[in-house]
Amino acid sequence: MSIYMDTITIQISLSAYGDAVIYGSSGNHDFISGLSLKQRLFAWHEASFYGTELSVQTVQGIELVLLPSEFVIPFFAERELLAHIEWVWEGDAAQLIELAPMLAACIEEKKY
Repeated sequence: MSIYMDTITIQISLSAYGDAVIYGSSGNHDFISGLSLKQRLFAWHEASFYGTELSVQTVQGIELVLLPSEFVIPFFAERELLAHIEWVWEGDAAQLIELAPMLAACIEEKKY
């Protein structure tokens, strides 16, 4: 028996302006709607008013959530996520998850 109610796989691409373009798929490999992804991924993210202020765009039938550049490093460094969901980070998302805490520390220490 798993401790998770759901599994969500996250993919992220960074735009030319540093915004994170995020989409997700469920455990059965169906794409998750932008609204559902915002509600789950940003449920504890006060800076985006818990995801409500983030925009959703549709590209080739896939809904993408846009996280503005000023939120990218802090959000992924802190990673305050819903604990009942298993988060799987793939591709660039996995690299961002690994690097964000170190980048946030550099910013805090003004080593840039």
